[in-house]
Amino acid sequence: MKKLRNAAALLLILGLALKFKHYPGGSVSLIIGAFSLGVFGFIEFGRNLNKNLSLSFLNLSMGILCISLLFRVQFYPGALTLFYVGLLSSIAWLILMVGNQVKPKIRDGIMLVFVGFCIWLSFVPTHKVHYFVSMTEFLNSEYRDKDYWGWDKQSWFLYLDEKYEEAEEANNKALRAIELHKNGIPFSEPEMEVMINLHGEKIKSRTWDTF
Repeated sequence: MKKLRNAAALLLILGLALKFKHYPGGSVSLIIGAFSLGVFGFIEFGRNLNKNLSLSFLNLSMGILCISLLFRVQFYPGALTLFYVGLLSSIAWLILMVGNQVKPKIRDGIMLVFVGFCIWLSFVPTHKVHYFVSMTEFLNSEYRDKDYWGWDKQSWFLYLDEKYEEAEEANNKALRAIELHKNGIPFSEPEMEVMINLHGEKIKSRTWDTF
C-alpha cells in the first residue's frame, strides 16, 4: 500500500509538471494521482478508525485535500467545498493529536505544511492560479502567445473578479493568439473565434454570465 501511495504521489507531481509545460498527459496524470491518493486516504481512514483515531483523520484530511488541490488547479466546481471539508478533518486530526498527546512524526510535519499550503492557496484569486498554471511566461513561454483557449478562460476568471479592463486585455490576447494560429491559412476552429469575439462584447456590456 505504501509503495502504491508513493507512486500516486509521484504521478501527481509529474502531472503538475506536465500540466505547467502543456505537455500531453499532464491532466490525466494529475487526475489519476490525486484520486489515487484520495482513495488511499479513505482506505487508511477506515483501517485505522478503531486503532489510531488521529492517524485515521490525518489520512482522511490528506485524501480530501489532495482531491481539492486537483479541483483547484483543474478549475473544477466544488474545490472550495472540498477544501473546507479537508480543513475540518485536519482540525479534528490536530485536536486528537494534542488531546491524546501523540508524539509528532515526520508525516505530521509534512501534513502541516500541506495544510498550510492549501489554506494559502484558498485565498489566492482563481485568475492568479490560472495565470500561474497556464499563462505565466516563466513556465509557458513557448505556448502562451498562441493559447487562445487559455487567454479566453483567463478573461473569464478576471471578469468574475470584476477586473473588467484586465479581462478585456486577456480577451484581446486570445484574439491575437488566433491570428498567430492563422498565419495566412484558414483557422481550423472558426467557432472559437466567433465565441471569443462574443465574450469580448459581453465583457464590455457586463453581461457575461456563463463560460
